[in-house]
Amino acid sequence: MDRWGQTGKPPWRVLAVDDEALVGKVVRRCLVTRGLEVVVHTDVRQALQTSPPPDLLVLDLMMPDLDGVAFALRARQQWLDVPIVFVTGGGPPALLARARELGPVLDKPVSCQELADTVLEILAK
Repeated sequence: MDRWGQTGKPPWRVLAVDDEALVGKVVRRCLVTRGLEVVVHTDVRQALQTSPPPDLLVLDLMMPDLDGVAFALRARQQWLDVPIVFVTGGGPPALLARARELGPVLDKPVSCQELADTVLEILAK
């Protein structure tokens, strides 16, 4: 059993945070078809109140209220070593570099296959 009480098999709980509702719907559809439970938020403050804790975060890097790196750092204060995958259309080089230190960074538009493969590989560890 891993640190989140899972037995190494789905369903894992994924929290997706993106200020664009359509992107969140695409992420949900992509991962739910792989047997994952997905909670989507467009509001970063609401997302930080998600319970129970997620097994993995899928975060947009550039959001208006709080960028994905700042959100990730706050989330890790609450949920310790929760794994993170960033999905982005770009951003300042320093922010992209910091995101890469925290987890994989996938470029938008990301294919459903690439996103699912990345998420499932991380969760299987």
